[in-house]
Amino acid sequence: MKKFPYLTFFSTWLLVFCGTLGAPLCVVTAYHLPYHIFGMVLTALIVSGFLTLLFTVPELGTYMLIPFGATVLLISVFRWKKLYSGAAVAIRTIQSVLSRTLSFIPNPGALPAGAENYAYFIGFFVGAVMVAMALLISWGLVSGESLFLPFLVPLPLVALSLIYTDMPPAGWAGALVCLYYGGVLFTGGLRLHHGGGLGRVTCLTLAALLVTILLLVKALPREEYEPLSTQERVEQLMRQAASVWEKMNRLLDQGVREREDLSREGELKSTGEHVMDVKAPRAGLLYLRGTSYGRYDGRYWTMTGEYADGESLFTLGGSLSGAPERVEVRRASESLLYTPYAVVKGGVNARVRENYIAADRKLSAYSWRCRPLPASLTPRDGSPAEQDYAAWAKKTYVTLTKSQREAFLSFLKPYELPEADDPYALAKAIASILRGIAEYDLHPGETPRDQDFALYFLTVSQRGYCVHYASALTALLQAKGVPARFVIGYALTVGEADTWVEVTDRNAHAWTEVYVDGWGWVPVEATGGDDPRLDVPAPEVDPGEEPEQQTPEPSPEPSATPEETEAPGPADTPEPTPEPTPEPTPEAEPQITVTTPTPEPGGAGPEPEPESGAQKRWGLWLLWLLLLPVLVFLYVRLRQQVCKNRTRRMLQGNGRDAVLYGYGELLRLIRHGASENDDAQALADEAAFSDHLLGEAQKRAMAGYVKAARKELEGALPRHKLWYLRYVLWLW
Repeated sequence: MKKFPYLTFFSTWLLVFCGTLGAPLCVVTAYHLPYHIFGMVLTALIVSGFLTLLFTVPELGTYMLIPFGATVLLISVFRWKKLYSGAAVAIRTIQSVLSRTLSFIPNPGALPAGAENYAYFIGFFVGAVMVAMALLISWGLVSGESLFLPFLVPLPLVALSLIYTDMPPAGWAGALVCLYYGGVLFTGGLRLHHGGGLGRVTCLTLAALLVTILLLVKALPREEYEPLSTQERVEQLMRQAASVWEKMNRLLDQGVREREDLSREGELKSTGEHVMDVKAPRAGLLYLRGTSYGRYDGRYWTMTGEYADGESLFTLGGSLSGAPERVEVRRASESLLYTPYAVVKGGVNARVRENYIAADRKLSAYSWRCRPLPASLTPRDGSPAEQDYAAWAKKTYVTLTKSQREAFLSFLKPYELPEADDPYALAKAIASILRGIAEYDLHPGETPRDQDFALYFLTVSQRGYCVHYASALTALLQAKGVPARFVIGYALTVGEADTWVEVTDRNAHAWTEVYVDGWGWVPVEATGGDDPRLDVPAPEVDPGEEPEQQTPEPSPEPSATPEETEAPGPADTPEPTPEPTPEPTPEAEPQITVTTPTPEPGGAGPEPEPESGAQKRWGLWLLWLLLLPVLVFLYVRLRQQVCKNRTRRMLQGNGRDAVLYGYGELLRLIRHGASENDDAQALADEAAFSDHLLGEAQKRAMAGYVKAARKELEGALPRHKLWYLRYVLWLW
């Protein structure tokens, strides 16, 4: 076995990797599609590395072809829904952006709303695109020995990312594309000859291109560019390192994230992905908590440390009176366990952490025994263990800086609030203030990087969804010295007791937990009443009031249902009546509606929209079908014209140049299997090294040698290789 060509393989791998990652990344960043950069880089590395190995050293690559192909096939078969959803989400997002400036592209309508799993779906679709791109690029560079195919494959994605110039792609995505195209153009000619210095030349070329790009970036900064101070650079590097660590934790911890990045919270999106099924013993609003965060720095919520003297107290379900009820979960696929309030200890063998509960492995089904929370939670004396934990919580969950505390307290100055001795009453009062000053909005826009997320929501935008409300309430409570934490989980409406309810990513929700002495951590809802997930009061309301609130639902006024949910406490009744804003509610409802028959206003409103959207989609597909024959015709005509120009160059003009051009065409055919011709070699040497005048006879002779080589290939090569030579490489 011959020696493994390390340098050649590595240089080709670099080229394929730059094209495989750079072109899709241009589109993803230009149109602000959610994505996981760690997953994209890892996919590009694996796919480009394997395919480069397959074509560079076939005797090694073929051994891995079966497991690689089987993996791709299994993902395609068992994750086809995610592939389809990712493609639909990406295409609809790009279409909605392009429709703003290109009148012939129809607007696809509102995108599905929900939590953060968008990036998960798009990741599958982008991965499929990467596999196809890497296959064509590596084949064209190594086996096909073509410049045309590697140059053409990433071009549509790069062009698509540049169409909408108001949103350019990320700079480093463009740098990868520049490295790829520069490497292909500069080293492609050497690659056709398989020179011994090929790998070194490619690596040196890529290094020179990288240095050139860095110098251009330094010499031509963007207009809004401001030099960063040393401290700002250190902070930026620390944030980037923390972000990478967070992404690794997402892969390793099966749903547990050490911190929640608020800088990406500019739009609430969802795809309807199934998460689990839940069966509860009573109807109403059910909270399922996942992870909690107690440290706030203006851009991130971060988990706190562990309590040193034992397990944390999520809620003191054991201290409540009444018979325990059973909440069951099935069809789950994470080791992170979602818990209701208030859990009685026991029932699930899992690790109880300060910020979450997790099992040692993924559980598909589990259950909890819990008791309902009472309507009022007045602080009381607990056991010595509870008092020790309360003292620790009051230090751990009040960690705002002095400047942050002063800013949040200045916001609360105009309002009369209960004393901090009753944290539950104080939390509900502040939540009512938030619902009064802010408007529920699924598309509030991203918070500027130099602004505090919660303060910007409270004082500037005053528009947002559950993450904004919960972050603001938690920060305000901590500023008042009350231990509180930001919680992420699911909120869903149970329409009928003891029936299974499907939970999707549209039920993803954020709320606040406040610590009440003698009770533990209890939930407080701050989100405005326009959130359709909160279409019944929160659990602390007396169950006897529920039938009275449900009776007016059939009335002809559609704004009654969402307005009832504006506040989880008994103070709901005076607020809904005077509010003259029924129009935003139906628009928000169809985007996050849970698949239960409860909300009536959402039933009639959105039905005509799918029909019009379907008609637009059919119109778009019809346009593409009509455009496809035109593109094929133009492609065929272009190929014919190129071939005619080649023949003309071999038969017209200066005899010496025509003969040498014809010999170049002959060499391309010889590389793909045609026999060498001594007469053609002698004629080319005569044209290159002698002073003889070459006329029509010599030009026709060289053209005849080229024609004979083509006929030889037509008789010797299989049909698919002939198709490749004629219609991809355009050799004749």
